[in-house]
Amino acid sequence: MITVFISSTIEDLHPERQAVKNALAELGLHPLLAEETMPAQSLPSKEACARAVASCDIYLLLLGAKFGYEFEPGLSVTRFEFETARRLQKPILVFYLEGEKEKKQQKFAQQVGDFKEGYFWRSIPEAGRLLRLEAEVRSAILNDYEMRMKALDLPEDERFSDVPWEFFIPRREIFKELLRLSKTPSARLLTLVGPGGIGKTALANELARRQMAAGSYPEGIYIIPCEAVQSAEILLSEFIRRFRLDEKEIKTPRQLAQYLRERRLLLILDNFETTLAGDPAGASAFLETLLRYSAAPRFLVTSRETCQVHGERTLEITPMTGPESRALFLKIAGDCNCRLSEADQKPLETLLKEMDGMPLAVALCAPQLQWLSAAALLAEWQKESTRLLSRPGRPAERLTSVDFSLNLSFKRLQDPAARLLFSLLSLFKGGAEEAALESIFQAPPARALAELRRRCLVFVQEGRVKLLEPVRRFAAQQWENQTVQAEYSGRFANYYAERVAQWEDDRFHNRGGAVLPLFKRETENIFSAAACLAEAENAGGLPQLTDLAVNAARLFAWAGLSRRGIELLNSGAAAALKTGNRSGEANCYSNLGELYFRISENERAREEFERALPLYREVGSKLYFLISENERAREEFERALPLYREVGDKLGEAACQCNLGFCEIRSGQAETAIGRIEEAVRYFESLPHFFNAALALEKLSDALPGAAAKQRRAWLQKAAGYYRRVGGEQDAQGCEEKLGGL
Repeated sequence: MITVFISSTIEDLHPERQAVKNALAELGLHPLLAEETMPAQSLPSKEACARAVASCDIYLLLLGAKFGYEFEPGLSVTRFEFETARRLQKPILVFYLEGEKEKKQQKFAQQVGDFKEGYFWRSIPEAGRLLRLEAEVRSAILNDYEMRMKALDLPEDERFSDVPWEFFIPRREIFKELLRLSKTPSARLLTLVGPGGIGKTALANELARRQMAAGSYPEGIYIIPCEAVQSAEILLSEFIRRFRLDEKEIKTPRQLAQYLRERRLLLILDNFETTLAGDPAGASAFLETLLRYSAAPRFLVTSRETCQVHGERTLEITPMTGPESRALFLKIAGDCNCRLSEADQKPLETLLKEMDGMPLAVALCAPQLQWLSAAALLAEWQKESTRLLSRPGRPAERLTSVDFSLNLSFKRLQDPAARLLFSLLSLFKGGAEEAALESIFQAPPARALAELRRRCLVFVQEGRVKLLEPVRRFAAQQWENQTVQAEYSGRFANYYAERVAQWEDDRFHNRGGAVLPLFKRETENIFSAAACLAEAENAGGLPQLTDLAVNAARLFAWAGLSRRGIELLNSGAAAALKTGNRSGEANCYSNLGELYFRISENERAREEFERALPLYREVGSKLYFLISENERAREEFERALPLYREVGDKLGEAACQCNLGFCEIRSGQAETAIGRIEEAVRYFESLPHFFNAALALEKLSDALPGAAAKQRRAWLQKAAGYYRRVGGEQDAQGCEEKLGGL
């Protein structure tokens, strides 16, 4: 388990340390706190502090008001821990707690802010400090900070780099221009334009690192990958996910712009050409709205084409110069333990000229010196480029040196397992965990992955094996040529269908505390699995697609990503319609109604419920209630109640009792309703199903605003407690906000 050391003064920051601990526990990380992990002693020792910092995976610093105990004048415990973390090159998260500070603490905070080592920094205001701190810690770990997760279990000399080779591009002049434009007031939307493999993502990431180190954006830098974002609606969902917003409140780009309005942020939209291609008008309008209705944020876009937005500034990323190409080639060759002889110099010069200064082409060719001399590599490269240029069916003008280098790298990949694994990785649009690869590949993937790594075809980031987007597109072309494509696509789809079903079961039975971050990381892979099932129509993939859509939609709703759930359910409903699966079709329509209802699109919800009614009589009572046909709903619930009792379905009986209670509230029978709903809550407690118990009590308080304040407080307090028992901290905080209004 990944451990996080929480460094701060203790006596004055107990509540803040507990808030951080809560956030880490929700993410499945293990907090290390001095008061819990170090031996009891009168005073801390340097040795104990150093051991604690050395043992952690991530160092988290809270800068509060007090300087604290000093080992020696000017060296507090917290300062010593921070300097130890820097010396050991630990990933560092700094949270600056605003407010008055002791003079020594002010100086220490200034020194922390002055270091230029790229760690994460966020200021936390005094108002609402605990809730804001907890949310920002979650956000930093989930979204903003590139955690150095453990590499795959390979021999020491075969461990992966945690960043792709493309990030090492020495582009001094063009980066100087990027820095200048990034500070120009009129360039709030700046688009880096160029072909795939030219280094747009690398430059954007380097800018993000330097700006974070300089503290240029106090409220954070967010990188939003867009390679799988094919519409403005999905892009809005990505913003909601990254900022942990309430999807009921943020339903349009303009509402998002209002939220971002005064926030000093840098937002990087990477590989935006996918969104522009899928939804040209919507993508441009989305950016134009954010630009027009927000004042403080800046936007950096990487794309193969411009965004066509008023106020957009563009920077065309040109190829590397000759010296830059040579420097990058030698850097990567040296990292691969390759040495060039005098005889290699002239063919290398010719090869670099033919690669046209394309960074990715250079990065893919350099590792080949492990097996070939520079002269042999030049001959192979020229042979491959001639073959591709003379191949019928593809316009030669669309080919670049990146295409030639990719084809050469893949052609020289001799291990069949490595070739298959490389192609298979194109399905993992969200990156692949080692466990997923081993399950689908049905063998430990370490050796094949090591071979891909030696050729710079893959990299590892945040513990996941990934491909650069131009490489992933090439891998997808090779996947189409695999004779075992159907077999492995089926394994891939089955793996994620089973995981989603298990996660939904864990959520339903109150075991979902650690599921949420895992599910969010796998979102794009779940959509990729759905696409595989849709393509496997003749192999029985469509019924499985419907089940996957229904299970995943409930998880999307739980994660506050209803729009992504709606997208998947539409695919599931189409699959059910095609196969005559009336029950599955009804399930999709019913869940679509629930998701539209959740984001307050009530007319759309009503339409979906009405489509489900003639198909799915079992849920008819609930649907009548939601479309306000109260008496009809009550009749249906009363008819369902004895059936649930007859089959011994306690959960169904409790839910039915609860729904009958809300029908009675609508009919003015509040006293009877309270008794019925409280009885249902006791059923839920005994099962146990605390989420339903919490939901019933919260809705009961909302439905009876005229009830005694004491009674409503008791309901909300119990609801908050139940939500916390199942990891629903956000829902619990919502109840507490309602308590504050009573």
